[in-house]
Amino acid sequence: MENLFLITILFLILFEQYKTRVSREKVPIRALKQYVHR
Repeated sequence: MENLFLITILFLILFEQYKTRVSREKVPIRALKQYVHR
């Protein structure tokens, strides 16, 4: 169970880094999603 806990923490850290990187690159995610849903 401890391994699962550590994996979850690592995943959250990676997700936060990904979000900050995307916002730094100023990618129009909303427009991208609208384009995909078309």
